[in-house]
Amino acid sequence: MTDISFQGFISLKNIKNPQYEMEYLLDSENDKYVRDILPIKIQNFEIKRLEWNDFIGKPNFEMPYIAHCYWNIIYDYQMIEEKEEPLIQKQQSPILPIKKNNQSQDKEYPQDLKQSPQIPFRKITEPSEQQGIKQQSPKLPPKMPLQHNNQLPRINNRLFIKPPTPSTRVSSVQRINRLQTPKNSSPLHKIARSNSSSSLKRQSPTRQKIKLQVSCKFLEKSWAKQTSDDELLEHETGHYLIGCLCALEFKRQIEQLGILKSDNHSSEINSIFQTNLRTFLKIEKDYDEETNHYFDTNLQKKWNHKLKEQLLLYEMYFNN
Repeated sequence: MTDISFQGFISLKNIKNPQYEMEYLLDSENDKYVRDILPIKIQNFEIKRLEWNDFIGKPNFEMPYIAHCYWNIIYDYQMIEEKEEPLIQKQQSPILPIKKNNQSQDKEYPQDLKQSPQIPFRKITEPSEQQGIKQQSPKLPPKMPLQHNNQLPRINNRLFIKPPTPSTRVSSVQRINRLQTPKNSSPLHKIARSNSSSSLKRQSPTRQKIKLQVSCKFLEKSWAKQTSDDELLEHETGHYLIGCLCALEFKRQIEQLGILKSDNHSSEINSIFQTNLRTFLKIEKDYDEETNHYFDTNLQKKWNHKLKEQLLLYEMYFNN
């Protein structure tokens, strides 16, 4: 057998912004073991670096294996409310007409001011541009009390005489004259009320989304008959990492589906978990058979390469 059966569940196509070069990190000349990237933390999911002193369980001498790794996946979830961003309509300020006194006065203003009346007038200081321009002080609008200043437009009010315009700000709730609702009126004919904020944006219904917390625990009943072989430790670490990949893939599937709160959401999550668990238990069995329990060093290196690649891809996927 020249290749491994496990091809992974995530690739670079699933990563929007890769954080590092995968080819360099997966080069066999740069590292030898998948344990070199451990420990690693993917969001709140922690993967520890195994050592022989972690295998503290009582060895089963009836089994032909030199060491045995046990892992367990624990998950929990809670429903959270997720409000969508409201669509806010921008209120455009009205374009006020420009009052022109006469045609001769029009020619005294620069051309750019006539095209865009909201651009403030800039005094020309260059001698060459001052020739032929008659300096004339603009007509000022009549003075008004301070409490009415906000009703006048503040743009170019020094240059043009503009009549006072009513305020375009939406009235607050306290200033709205509310109509009295008849006592015998039907609920379907209630008077709609709005204030300055709700009249400019559309309310969206609140959604409830599942927030999943998952972990893969290395069990203390894991045991080893001898603790001197680094190649064997790498193989047992591979069993533990397959369990970690099982938990990460389960988390990714739940987030992609976007399960909402319903009467059967708990059974739906558990069904996805059991299906995912059976898949990775089959992968773990293939791992032992193809590597011949780590004695096939060539295939063991290929499995190490693939497991490390998947861990790095999940790290970029969730930490992106």
